[in-house]
Amino acid sequence: MDPEPLYKAGENPSGLDKKYAHKISLVWNPANETYYMFYNAVGNKGRGIGLITSKPVMQERHNSR
Repeated sequence: MDPEPLYKAGENPSGLDKKYAHKISLVWNPANETYYMFYNAVGNKGRGIGLITSKPVMQERHNSR
C-alpha cells in the first residue's frame, strides 16, 4: 500500500482548496467504473465544493515464493 495520498489540499490549479480540503465523500459508479470524490474546499476566494474523478488504480501482484 502506498502511504502517499492520491490528492493533497492545495493541489487544485484554481486555488479552490488552497487553505483546506476536508469532509470528503467517495462515490463509486460501477456503470462507468469511476470514483467521484466530493470535498469541502476553502481557498482565498471563499468556500466551494471540489470534485475529483478517478479510474481504479491497478495494483501489481507480487509472488511470494
